[in-house]
Amino acid sequence: MEKKRRRKLAAGSMAPKLNMEEDIIYTLKNFSNLDYQTQLDLIDQGRPMPEIRDVLPKSSRSFRTEWYARKDWLCGCPARSRLFCFPCLLFSTRDSVWTQNGYCDMKNLQRSLGKHERSTSHIQSQIALKTFGTSMIDSAADEQRRLAVSIHNATDAIQKDLIEAVADVIRSDIKKEIEAAPFVALEVGETTDDTNEAQIFAVLRYVATSEVGCEVKEAFFGLNDRRAPAVEEDVLGVLEKYDCVQKLVAQTYEGTDGMSSNLKRLQAQLEDKAPEAMRCYARKPNLVLWHSAKGIPACRRFLKTADGLGRFFTKSAKRSSLLDDVVQRRLPGAAPTRWSSNATLLKAISKYQVDLCAALRIISENPHSWDCDTLLLATGYDQWLSKASTCFLLLVYEDIATETDALFRGLQNKTMDVEYCRERIRDTLGSVERRKPKFDTFNERFEQRCATLGLTDPETKTGHQSLRDERKLMYDQILDNASVQMRTLLDHFGELAFLELVDCSKFSDVSQMCFYESKVRSLSKYDRFFDFVRLKADLVGLCSSQTVRNECQTPEELLSFLAKQDLIQTVPEATKLLQLALTLPATTTSDERSVSTSKRLETFARNRPDQGRLGSLATIAMETARLSELKQSEDFYNRVTEMFIQRGKRPDFIYK
Repeated sequence: MEKKRRRKLAAGSMAPKLNMEEDIIYTLKNFSNLDYQTQLDLIDQGRPMPEIRDVLPKSSRSFRTEWYARKDWLCGCPARSRLFCFPCLLFSTRDSVWTQNGYCDMKNLQRSLGKHERSTSHIQSQIALKTFGTSMIDSAADEQRRLAVSIHNATDAIQKDLIEAVADVIRSDIKKEIEAAPFVALEVGETTDDTNEAQIFAVLRYVATSEVGCEVKEAFFGLNDRRAPAVEEDVLGVLEKYDCVQKLVAQTYEGTDGMSSNLKRLQAQLEDKAPEAMRCYARKPNLVLWHSAKGIPACRRFLKTADGLGRFFTKSAKRSSLLDDVVQRRLPGAAPTRWSSNATLLKAISKYQVDLCAALRIISENPHSWDCDTLLLATGYDQWLSKASTCFLLLVYEDIATETDALFRGLQNKTMDVEYCRERIRDTLGSVERRKPKFDTFNERFEQRCATLGLTDPETKTGHQSLRDERKLMYDQILDNASVQMRTLLDHFGELAFLELVDCSKFSDVSQMCFYESKVRSLSKYDRFFDFVRLKADLVGLCSSQTVRNECQTPEELLSFLAKQDLIQTVPEATKLLQLALTLPATTTSDERSVSTSKRLETFARNRPDQGRLGSLATIAMETARLSELKQSEDFYNRVTEMFIQRGKRPDFIYK
């Protein structure tokens, strides 16, 4: 009788009468052999959730039926006293303890549950279960066909949708945090791939505050084609999607000079929609020297070529090994948003100019040992290093870096001390401007270095100008551009005077009334966000607290202190001021985060797959820490599955 019953089940000739007292697991495992109506009935009947007793081997812990409510895929067999995975029993072609003998180790149950639901086969089985019934086509006829379906389902089509689903869950979590944040700052940036194609991305900066503290976050959004006819529509779309236009308090645009027309339209629209969104120059300390090349084509070419030389030796282990042997040191990398890295690179090139030429000539003199691209680039860089004009610009930028490097280091941890920062900027600005009348002294040093290295440039004239006059004009332009950038930086720090209101280091040293009245004027731009009478009371209370002065050294520490001690409602206006100060991209921390983001984006931009998938992959890569946290939650994989289904397409689980 038993053999007859099993043959009928396998043939699907009739619907079996499902009895929970029988070995239900056998029925579930033969799901693919049943006819379509029987399959629907079995799914409608639902997973078996009996009380499991007499689990072997015996354990000090017993199974609790409440686990069924925690995991919507967990089922059990009273006849076997084991736990199984309901969707995997129905749809998985892979053998595991959850589909074969059943799980019985109650001591390690929680860990094993998490491990199983992260597996690819489980996720695919969950999707198959939740979407079953939308097609009348029989999914498999025999074991070979099931294998073909399994291989087919592992192809790129489903991977793309799963990538999008994971990115959607991340974006949903970001949106929840942004909705709770009172302020948002926007950064629009640009990265370039190896084919020199530019990509635009947006970063939203905000402060996430909870009972355990606060954290400044920068969320990456999108990677849009620079050639789009209206870039401002993409950026405004992000702001509107996350409902943060009215929360916008700052906007920055770095590395996007080539898109001036589109960005001007964007800036104009944001000024209308969010008048408080100041153009933030917080990263100008890292950009002063880079922008000193604006309007001077020779300087722009020089900086890009220097950057290319630095990258040239990192492209292959063979080139790096040659550099180690000849120069005996590596060239540092450069980044457009970090002058310190550019200055270090240029100093290294200047110091090891002779050795670098020797390494490049070794490549040129051994054509059979190197590929064509390496030979061409080596010849070009050798010629570049052998020019007097290259030596001239190396010396100019070295001299300016001498003045500015100390400034940037001084500002690194002193952003909140606005008066200190402005004084340091004034001193450096004066030093740079005093160099301008000293061109003759500089030129003598330059000519002496050229003679020592044997560098020459052909004597050319532009109209009635000699080569010396051309170089003096360029020298003056570089210094003038650097001075303009530093004056802009000085003015910007004047707008940030209110940051000293939350400078914890000054809480015990200033008069409370003077402290408030002298700095609050610069906060008037954000007056719609604050009750200034209550703000004054909050600040006086915080300044006069010995506990606050002892516990908090930075605004971030102070905000975390208020959150952990449940004091946010006690000083609500001071809390908002702290959140505003931390949201503005006026700290080195912000710069380093964005630099790291930009650097990693280059990796994605090189391969240039389709834009939608590229954006989702980049989102996942930028938000690795957030993704790790989300994966710890019990409902993460269910959320991914739901997002997958909601994308509006039924996954092609049927092999065609």
